[in-house]
Amino acid sequence: MRRKLPATNEFHIFLDLAALNASSTARDALITAILKLAPQSPLFTDPAIVAAVAQLQKTHASFVTATQTASQSEKQHALDVAAALDAQAADNRSLVLLRTLAQNGAKTESDLTSLGFTAYTGRPPPPQLVPPEVIDVKQGRKGSGRARATVRELGNTRRSYAARSTASFPITATSTFDSLPGKGKQRKLAGQPGTTVWVQFALLHGGQQSDWSAPVPVAFP
Repeated sequence: MRRKLPATNEFHIFLDLAALNASSTARDALITAILKLAPQSPLFTDPAIVAAVAQLQKTHASFVTATQTASQSEKQHALDVAAALDAQAADNRSLVLLRTLAQNGAKTESDLTSLGFTAYTGRPPPPQLVPPEVIDVKQGRKGSGRARATVRELGNTRRSYAARSTASFPITATSTFDSLPGKGKQRKLAGQPGTTVWVQFALLHGGQQSDWSAPVPVAFP
């Protein structure tokens, strides 16, 4: 059974959880102030408030630890993804070299298929409609509230993309999005300093669109 909270009076607290969810700095500043000032408050004579402050101290410590762990994991993931992309680029160069040599030396279409390639005549088939895997984020100068998100492409690839952003996270079926105009691999964004939005890209080709990429946080400096 849920505990029934006591009725409140005419005094109210402004607590914008959405803003705190978007800014760990703002959350930390608020809770640090609470933990510092609470013992001096006349309300601190209430055992329930004392217990609630102690609980807040524990949950915030857990939050800080979890955030640090997530940040370290994110950095390691970024390094792993970068290494995988470098290896992928090297693999692609090897494939392109072998393709060129095979095309130059082939006398029949079966010569190409004998190496395991798929031969074609006429125009090559369209690229597979898969969302981009890596999106790089670069922040503007501090206080500018500006940033940009860019799809990481390999070699001379130049593709078209749709992009959208949302201030709500995690993303659900009921989330609302702002469409980011343009079709290139990069989008410039602007917002209130200290806030965060999540950006997604989708590959466009021949009037069709891939699924959306995994959401990437863009924090406005």
